[in-house]
Amino acid sequence: MKKDIEYYMSLPWTYNFEFDPEDSTYFVRTLEVKCCTAEGETQEEAFLNYRKILRQHLEVAIKENIEIVEPVNPQDYKGNISYRTTPEKHFRLAKKAKKENISINKH
Repeated sequence: MKKDIEYYMSLPWTYNFEFDPEDSTYFVRTLEVKCCTAEGETQEEAFLNYRKILRQHLEVAIKENIEIVEPVNPQDYKGNISYRTTPEKHFRLAKKAKKENISINKH
């Protein structure tokens, strides 16, 4: 798949909005692209301004062959988290799961 500007603009970026009550202004940025920020009188205006700035930033990065950090994709996560525990805690969880007649993974 060719990673062009439309590919990058369609990614699920993590947008953060902040409101400055002193100036009655909304600010927006993404978690992934820390160097860009935009503002507006409404969240919608700030978002639209940010999308323009993000597009310009990405176009330059593509043209200059600068690495673009992509946002994490929620579809890449299946809900499985493996971790180590003590044998005693594992045993207690297994006993509780058996008593409740459910899988140990439900705890």
